[in-house]
Amino acid sequence: MDFQQPAGLYTRRKSTSMGRPPSYRRFPSLAMAVRHAVEEQRDLLIRCTIECGELSLDHRQILDIYESDAGRTAIAAIREE
Repeated sequence: MDFQQPAGLYTRRKSTSMGRPPSYRRFPSLAMAVRHAVEEQRDLLIRCTIECGELSLDHRQILDIYESDAGRTAIAAIREE
């Protein structure tokens, strides 16, 4: 998994009955998108999806990446920048 590849974070809104699209934010790297989803949007994580290249990650996969050794290393590297 390339943690330096750009990624998009989609957060579904609480009520989709109004036909409102999910919010979207682009990140320069997958590591930054994962960190933001878990650390900044923890209460909304269940409604988050990250798309990175051909990957589409749901909230469980996002958390698994965040807690993995490779994920922790990539996130630590962006904190040092």
